[in-house]
Amino acid sequence: MSFIYFKNSHGKRVYVLVNAEVLMGYTKTRKAIWNNDAKEKYHRRMSLCAFDKDKLSGSTLNPEDIYIAAEERLELKMKLLAAVASLTAKQTDLVKLLIKGLNVSEVARLWGKNQSSVYEMKKAVEKKFERFCSDTP
Repeated sequence: MSFIYFKNSHGKRVYVLVNAEVLMGYTKTRKAIWNNDAKEKYHRRMSLCAFDKDKLSGSTLNPEDIYIAAEERLELKMKLLAAVASLTAKQTDLVKLLIKGLNVSEVARLWGKNQSSVYEMKKAVEKKFERFCSDTP
């Protein structure tokens, strides 16, 4: 499990715990969008006459792929925000502490609970994210 973040409407970062599959898809989408943006910035400085047809024909990204990637990214963001909203206050506190770098035993000591109860709470958070982020309804 890993954390990724989004910026909310107030500009604050919202951290979300995701599984490896979601993280990989998110990373690939971001890279594709970033690569396309970089290509656009590069080509924007040139006149249309300067475009090399061979360079453009070798491109793997087309506008439809970019649109689909953006839609998938938005859909993932909405799922992640829904998952974050479904957390209890205690689960949210746990996620914040884990983001800060504390491990389960340190959180248990901080809260005065046993390690297994904090671990179970962490597993419950992971299950919520898996349920919200899976493709099945």
